[in-house]
Amino acid sequence: MAIVSYTTIGGGLLDKDKEVLKRYYMLQRSAVTKKRTKYSREEKQTLLDNSLIGLIADAWNNLTDDERAAWVTAGEVCGLDGYNLFTQDKAYRIKNSIEGNATPSIYHQYLVGHLHIDEGAGDTHFRQANSNIFTFPATLYIRFKTALTADPANGEFIKVRFSYEYDEGGGLMTQTDELSLSLTQAWNNQSLAITEHGGLNGEWSFEIETHAVKGDFWFDDFFVETASGIITRDENCEQVEKRWLLVKYPAGALLETIYPQNEAL
Repeated sequence: MAIVSYTTIGGGLLDKDKEVLKRYYMLQRSAVTKKRTKYSREEKQTLLDNSLIGLIADAWNNLTDDERAAWVTAGEVCGLDGYNLFTQDKAYRIKNSIEGNATPSIYHQYLVGHLHIDEGAGDTHFRQANSNIFTFPATLYIRFKTALTADPANGEFIKVRFSYEYDEGGGLMTQTDELSLSLTQAWNNQSLAITEHGGLNGEWSFEIETHAVKGDFWFDDFFVETASGIITRDENCEQVEKRWLLVKYPAGALLETIYPQNEAL
């Protein structure tokens, strides 16, 4: 960095000087640097988010004690404190011109996964898979809402499951544990203990499957947690389009991450 002392700027050049140079005054000396004019996309997003902090802080301060407590409770579900969850949610609302504050919920926070199936679209099937040996106990968790109907009436279902391979000396076997979800269900939560075996080889899969249904399925806080921690991906449903392998994804089906506006959910 150049160190410049005792400069005089005249001849109408002061405004031009301010456009390209930044001065730091310290005692009798000034440090002069060229102003930064280029920012990465990530840096621009950070600057935008930071510019909202004042608005968000004011909105938080205007909440009642009970409303703040509700945000704290909702944040505990997804591993955030109440203010951070409110900040994340409120920033999204401001940037997308959504008025007011969200109603905090223990069943869904910020973004959720959404599966829509048109009439006649057919069956859907989505999977995550990995190769890592985990430690028991293990449990599948999901918070969800369904608004599905038979299409046609033919053994219709929506299921979520976890499978893993093991060999306890009698050859390679597969253990599968699954939840059959109600086709019509207000936001609720369910969990399922994963059956324990020894001799795991590391191969496992995590799945959503539907058969002969149409309508909508929303989900959040969807993961398998083991003694080693959460082993599945995107438990907060922020990138479901990227995190699930589309095994059966017919035209007329849509898997997406959405923001659960109050009037929609």
